[in-house]
Amino acid sequence: MEKQRQTNNPYNVCSWRPISECKNCIVAGRLKCRYNSGDLYHFMGIFWTFAIPAFIGMMLGGYGWYLIGWIGFMVIFIYFPGWEIRILCSHCPYYAEKGRVTLYC
Repeated sequence: MEKQRQTNNPYNVCSWRPISECKNCIVAGRLKCRYNSGDLYHFMGIFWTFAIPAFIGMMLGGYGWYLIGWIGFMVIFIYFPGWEIRILCSHCPYYAEKGRVTLYC
């Protein structure tokens, strides 16, 4: 078990350790190092609060065709995860793995 943990966590990132160790962490509560669906819902609520009026304004202002580029970029991120992983996930401590490999959650 310890060998597997070292293989998956060569940099000793705390996100890979058992959650029971979090209570002794000095940054607990100040750093979001574990997935929490509440954080996702909070982000999405803030995003859509501004995105929906922006989309409506673009459509009413005659700039709706700009949304095609945004949707295209979103499709690239969703259907070609290698691109997203290299841009976003490689900077996240939760995904820290050694070498240039596919990152796994």
